[in-house]
Amino acid sequence: MADTWLGAPVRFGTCPGHPSDEPLLRAVFSENKKLLKDLEDSLLRELATSQGNMLDNKELVSTLEETKAKASEVSDAQTLIQNHRRDLRSVESRPQTRN
Repeated sequence: MADTWLGAPVRFGTCPGHPSDEPLLRAVFSENKKLLKDLEDSLLRELATSQGNMLDNKELVSTLEETKAKASEVSDAQTLIQNHRRDLRSVESRPQTRN
């Protein structure tokens, strides 16, 4: 995961905040939000159909563990993307210097 934002390769060798990164960042951010929504829906569906003691429902516990792990990954990726977008805006707002 160190070199991806949940599926989107990070282009090494470009300077942070490169203007061409913005469309990729926007797309990945949106995809990650959809992934979180899908995980939430899956967990809610499992909870709604669960019968008996929830702790004995291995499928529910597995879904909960998977959801927790993926949500943590997505949250970390979203933070990374937000920081990169902030850096991009910072670079774009700097006055250009001439040599």
